[in-house]
Amino acid sequence: MKKIAFFLVFCFILTSLFWLRLYSKKGSDTQKQSRVESKNKQKPLLVDKQTAPDLETDFETNEKLDEKRECVLLPYWIKPDRGEDLSQKEVFYFGIGFDSAGNILADQGLQRLEETDISVFIKPKIVVRMLDQEVSSKILSDKNLREKAVSNLKEFTTLHSGFDGFVLDLEFSPVFYDFLSDEILLFVKKLRGLADEQNLEFEIILFADNFYRQRPYNVFEISDYVDQVWIMAYDFSKKTGLPGPNFPLEGKDTYGYDLITAVSDFQANMKQPYKLGVIFGLFGYEWIVDQENRPLNQAKALTTKQISQKYVVNCSNDPNCSLKEDSKSKEKIITINNVKLSDQDNDYVYRKLLYFDDLQTVDQKKSVLKKLGVNDFCYWAYGYY
Repeated sequence: MKKIAFFLVFCFILTSLFWLRLYSKKGSDTQKQSRVESKNKQKPLLVDKQTAPDLETDFETNEKLDEKRECVLLPYWIKPDRGEDLSQKEVFYFGIGFDSAGNILADQGLQRLEETDISVFIKPKIVVRMLDQEVSSKILSDKNLREKAVSNLKEFTTLHSGFDGFVLDLEFSPVFYDFLSDEILLFVKKLRGLADEQNLEFEIILFADNFYRQRPYNVFEISDYVDQVWIMAYDFSKKTGLPGPNFPLEGKDTYGYDLITAVSDFQANMKQPYKLGVIFGLFGYEWIVDQENRPLNQAKALTTKQISQKYVVNCSNDPNCSLKEDSKSKEKIITINNVKLSDQDNDYVYRKLLYFDDLQTVDQKKSVLKKLGVNDFCYWAYGYY
């Protein structure tokens, strides 16, 4: 009897030890697996940047990075040449505007549009011209007028359904309109809503010198509500000021600012830097200056085509004319000496100075900007070159 009892106790002890060891092993394996899972959760996913999309952006963003756009602005005062092929560039019709009551202006811009067949253009867009600062200020300062302007634009885009989007060209001088920064953003948000409602693209045109001259645009916020931010790489030197380049590519130390710096400023202040595009101005200013390069009066604007026909073709045969390309601005400069204001003007001899871009200088600027990540370019304007 004692032997049987001893045998049963022995079997019980062996069985207990077996199950104890088994559960101990499972617990150890579970803890080990838990540590591995925990380690894997903490370890970041390593991705080959050459083959994988950026994890911080979506696929739409990466598709946009590969896009290359070219467009041309078509001013209402220029009628397209029927023989010229515009099928290689997007066309922005320039444009329509508002009156001080928020209504679409019944001006030549609207009238010429009715005479223009936009169906022959690639992805045509309508430019909304807000160039009159007094009128724009009145609309933006009043919530009711802002809503009325958007409502009238909706009516316009519904009637003119051939456009695939609209472009806001809102131009304000620096300093004096700082108080409108919030109102500009509210207006942009309203226009974003209109674009989404009608399945249209919404883009904006801003000054390239926005940060240099402290204009009243909250670029960081605005860029989030538009499909493209275009910056005007021209008019850096004003016709009412001293002679200088249209917008120098380089030469910040000489001119105070340059296009490379402007692009960097915008990219640093945009949530999606890939949205940045550059508009080149194919025109220049003609100044008459004294021996100290002081302008006698306001400069005269000439298109690149006019400059070529009036000066470039004859410059090499004129001893008083010189044509060169500035190494910093990458723009062309024409100097004409021994200029008289009239036949009776024998006491003073003046000079003409012209700074301008042409397709050659624009190509040089584009090649540099592409290295900075800018791939979308537009031209002001059709018929100017």
